[in-house]
Amino acid sequence: MSLNTFSSKVYSLDKFSNLLKQMKNTPLVSVIIPVYNDAERLEKCLAALEKQTYPQDLYEVIVVDNASDESVVEIVNKYQQASTIYEAQPGSYAARNKGLSVAKGEILAFTDSDCIPDPDWIKNGVAELKNNPDCGIIGGRIKLFFRDPIRLTAVELYEDLTAFPQKRHIERNNFTPTANLFTHKAIFEKVGKFNHQLKSNGDREWCQLVYRQGYGIKYAETAIVSHPARYSFQQIYRRYLRMAGGRADAYREKYQNHVFQLKIVYEVALNLLAIPKDILVVAIKGDYSVFQRIKILFILFALKWGLNSEKMRVMMGGISHNY
Repeated sequence: MSLNTFSSKVYSLDKFSNLLKQMKNTPLVSVIIPVYNDAERLEKCLAALEKQTYPQDLYEVIVVDNASDESVVEIVNKYQQASTIYEAQPGSYAARNKGLSVAKGEILAFTDSDCIPDPDWIKNGVAELKNNPDCGIIGGRIKLFFRDPIRLTAVELYEDLTAFPQKRHIERNNFTPTANLFTHKAIFEKVGKFNHQLKSNGDREWCQLVYRQGYGIKYAETAIVSHPARYSFQQIYRRYLRMAGGRADAYREKYQNHVFQLKIVYEVALNLLAIPKDILVVAIKGDYSVFQRIKILFILFALKWGLNSEKMRVMMGGISHNY
């Protein structure tokens, strides 16, 4: 054997060895997306996930059809990385749990059908998990975009000021929405799945449970998904009712009746007492005109009324809304 042939084989072995090391350090990722009657936006999400810079043979995209009236199978079949399963039980957390049951990945990533992940979303989310071994959850940035950035509606102005304060959620309240969440499959195996009975706030409940188990939760500025701002009052009002009802449902499930009622009354009282602070924030934060600030305050007061009314209604025995 000539020296050149021997050197070439040694180089090939080294290259193969480095490839094996790279594969070992690059875990398989399962991206889970629940969808309900949102086929048009789902397609944009899947198109973005198809273009990820993470190795294509090391991630899968699981779309969970949560009993939509419209078929998503034809859309999902357009994308090599994606597959679909069906969950008949209503609720995004039931759908996410169904995705968990078939996920092959060591790392699990969650987003929503209306989100558009950046090309480096998976790569950066996985890197943050690997670089923070004591961390159980990574929450990435959720960046808003608008239908017409030049002419924002009153609701879009409110969203621009208040929506998705991810860093604050993570550092103060120890949770991140499932619109942008990375974790290890082993975490679910230890603490359990999402509470499938909740219509909203199931991500908050699960993240805080993980935190109480001793795992860290960290904000990742570079793991970005874009989310459309809500533009109509009906859209945002329904979301707030769903969130308020979901939180009340979580309290009712966790506490005895009189404690449950006290928790609701306490939250409503805190919400009302926070009004002067909310007005101050609207007055001084952001680059808005006086007329725009008045619009934001109008939306703020209407949503506070709806949120508090829904909590009180559920406290008095009503069924929470499921929008």
